[in-house]
Amino acid sequence: MPVSNFLEYEVRKITEKAHIHMIPNACDIERFKPSREEKEDIVLTVCNVNKETVVKKGLKTFLESAWLLPEIKFILIGAHMDDSIDYLRNMSPSNVQFTGYISEEDLIKWYQRAKVYCQLSYHEGFGVSLIEAMACQCVPVVSSKAVVLKEVVEDCGFYVPYGDAKATANAIEMALSAPLDLGAKARKRVKDLFSIEKREKRLLESISRVMKSGER
Repeated sequence: MPVSNFLEYEVRKITEKAHIHMIPNACDIERFKPSREEKEDIVLTVCNVNKETVVKKGLKTFLESAWLLPEIKFILIGAHMDDSIDYLRNMSPSNVQFTGYISEEDLIKWYQRAKVYCQLSYHEGFGVSLIEAMACQCVPVVSSKAVVLKEVVEDCGFYVPYGDAKATANAIEMALSAPLDLGAKARKRVKDLFSIEKREKRLLESISRVMKSGER
């Protein structure tokens, strides 16, 4: 049960004999939802911080983009797993905030405040934080290198080359000035494709399929 078409493709490269039922990850859209407050010029990214994610999640590019947009607040949310946070702090401008680990309740508040969510990864299997942000009407700016992100975002956001800080900063500026209905469009996409109800239905269908196969 891969959570994306991309992961299904990866499995089929190993074996064509696998019995696969692709079931995307889900988001609780009743919990992750926009507030009534006006969005702010805040750019978020969410992941645990360690030596691997500095590269894999494009955190260095996120901070380099912050240098190019000094009037915009950049927030990196996630637990600090090793001393790579010191490296990131040393290279970051004053408009960047590192929150460390925060509760889900506080995370939702950040999603609700921010206009833009960045997923600048080299590789992803899906992107749960991305759909949480989209459910809160954040406009996504994502790496085109992690091909699975197109499955999630489609035409609801902006794409940038992996590791290109200038292109990322330009895309962030466009996302910040995008019409409000783009954020609403992003939430609708999550509601239509990645709700808990949709995942539950697909899981039940898959279980039923396996049980019927066993009966035969």
